[in-house]
Amino acid sequence: GSMPGARLPEPAVLDRVENRQIVDGMRALGICLVVFLHTLVSGLQFLPLGERQAYLDGLPFLFNIGFQAVGSGLVFLFSGFLLSYLLIREHMRTGQIAVWRFYVRRLSRVVPLFAFAIFLHVLISRDSWVEIVFNLLFISQLVGVDTIFAVGWSLEMLVQVYVLLPWIVLLLMRVRRPLLWLGLAIALSVLVRLVAILADPAVLQAPLYPTLIRREVVPTREALY
Repeated sequence: GSMPGARLPEPAVLDRVENRQIVDGMRALGICLVVFLHTLVSGLQFLPLGERQAYLDGLPFLFNIGFQAVGSGLVFLFSGFLLSYLLIREHMRTGQIAVWRFYVRRLSRVVPLFAFAIFLHVLISRDSWVEIVFNLLFISQLVGVDTIFAVGWSLEMLVQVYVLLPWIVLLLMRVRRPLLWLGLAIALSVLVRLVAILADPAVLQAPLYPTLIRREVVPTREALY
C-alpha cells in the first residue's frame, strides 16, 4: 500500500481547462435541447386537442431530437460523469469519500424545494397519502405510483443517482483504472437504451403523439424511464 502522507496519483482528464469546456459545452447543449422541447410542448397546450396533430406534423422531422429527450440524456450523462470524476478525485487525494457531506451538498438543492412544492400541492389536491409519501421518498416510479409533478421522474432519477453514486465510486476505487471502467459503464448504459429504442420503431415514429394526443405511453419509453 501507499505510505502515510504519500501523494496519490490523480486523474487529469478534467483537470485540463479544455476538457472541462467540452463537458460544460455538452451539458449546455443538453440544457438548450430541454428548453427547446418544453417550449414546443408549452405551445402545444394552447391549441385545441383537434389541432395538435397538425401542429406536430408541421414540425420538421429534425425536431424529433428534442422529442426524444436527448437533452435530458446529455445533461444526466455528462453531469453523472463529472460528479463521478470529482468523487474519484477526492478519493485519490484523501483516501476516502465524505459521503455525508456529498449528500448534504447535493440533496439540499433538490429536497427542500420539492418538499415545499408537495406541501402546496397537498393543500389543493386529492392524492392519497400513499402517493404523496412515495413521491417524497423519490421512489414512486419504482413502486408503480404516478409522479405528482410532470418533472417528477427526472427528480427521482436525480436523487437516486445522488444516493447511490458515492457507493458505486467506492466500488470502482477497488479496481485499477476506475475512470476507464466508469466510462465503459456509462457507454454500456447508453448503448442498452439505444438498442431498446431502435428495436421499437414506435418510439421514434411517434415521439410525443401517444402521450399528448391519445394520452398513451409507448411501452418501451415507459420501461426506459
